[in-house]
Amino acid sequence: MLGSLYERCKGTLTLQAVVTKVDTIPLGTSVEVVGKMRDQIRKAAPTCLPVILTSAKMSPPYGIADLRKSIAEACGII
Repeated sequence: MLGSLYERCKGTLTLQAVVTKVDTIPLGTSVEVVGKMRDQIRKAAPTCLPVILTSAKMSPPYGIADLRKSIAEACGII
């Protein structure tokens, strides 16, 4: 689906990939799993901004500040 949306827009969209619930990735497999996700995202949307990994359950919440910053930058707030 992402690929077809990207093709229809011909790169006129700025896409931000956000991977949530990274705390559910089994220990010892995170590097491989995240690497595969990044590769698939790059293939589907080559101009996508870098992937932001998040987990609200981790303490402190992981990636939330990066996500907020990315949203603010995209909206021209900062």
